[in-house]
Amino acid sequence: MDKKCIRCRETKAVDHFSKRKDRLQSWCKSCANAYSKNRVQENPKKHYASVRKWDLQYKYGMTLEQYSEMFSSQGGVCAVCKRPETAVLHGVVKRLSVDHCHVTGLNRGLLCSRCNPMLGYAEDNIETLEAAIAYLRSY
Repeated sequence: MDKKCIRCRETKAVDHFSKRKDRLQSWCKSCANAYSKNRVQENPKKHYASVRKWDLQYKYGMTLEQYSEMFSSQGGVCAVCKRPETAVLHGVVKRLSVDHCHVTGLNRGLLCSRCNPMLGYAEDNIETLEAAIAYLRSY
């Protein structure tokens, strides 16, 4: 089966089109990729802001305004170590990560790139973290 791309006007096999819910996209994958790449190059700040907005909504069910409120209520620092984020990605200081409970899905606070994986590796297990504290105190 074939489909015509409304962007390049070429007729291509349906596997050249991405699926969207119960139908195929109207642009072929090549045209969609070229368009996306061009948008990122033209205005990277706008692109990354859009990605951030979608990411917060999709992963954590929160808006940029809710993130900003949480950030302000924490004084712009990590909820655990009370320090600002210092990790850099693409030449820009990263945002604090949204910490959430994997069981309930509830957002708990904003953590830096040092504290967030620490809790993840401990699997949010209080006994593990208390054992780590006891270990550190013994030395």
